[in-house]
Amino acid sequence: MIKTIHTNDQELLEGIQKSDARALEKIYREILPGIIRYIQKNRGSEDEARDIFQDAMIVLFRKLRAGDLELKCTLNTYLSSICRNLWLKKLRDHKEMGMIEGVDFIDPDEDTLHNMQITAKRKLFRKYLEGLGDKCRELLKMTLLKIPYKKIAEKLGTSEGYIKKRKFECNKKLVEAIKSDPAYHELKT
Repeated sequence: MIKTIHTNDQELLEGIQKSDARALEKIYREILPGIIRYIQKNRGSEDEARDIFQDAMIVLFRKLRAGDLELKCTLNTYLSSICRNLWLKKLRDHKEMGMIEGVDFIDPDEDTLHNMQITAKRKLFRKYLEGLGDKCRELLKMTLLKIPYKKIAEKLGTSEGYIKKRKFECNKKLVEAIKSDPAYHELKT
């Protein structure tokens, strides 16, 4: 049984199980270009990227055949993680680790993929938090630190009511900015 967090991924994986060529073509069309860019940026060629992607697809097929595939991230994130790890292993095997020294090979288990997704969500949050105006950013940071409204109001020389209202407005602005980013839809669970 396949379990995913995204309906589109569920449909693609079920399509692959049914030998639907359109599902396979969609995966190659949507995910392979990112893998090629990653590998080319890390001392590889397009042919090597295609080989790595093919190896990742074999891993996916085996998981599907065994019936033990449960994705807690997007299919894109899952396959990208497998490709990244296969590429790092290949570089290590060829002793080309100078460019990525200190990076350990990590088995792409569900916990690792989940942690990668959390890291990406935090990065997206920080990006838009830092993009807010100084006053909004300062207010939200203080509330994230669980500083009482009364103390925030005293520090900013205003009332608790105004702080609550302003926090709501700033938070709304932050959420709207995050939701407008295409990466948000990829990370949404």
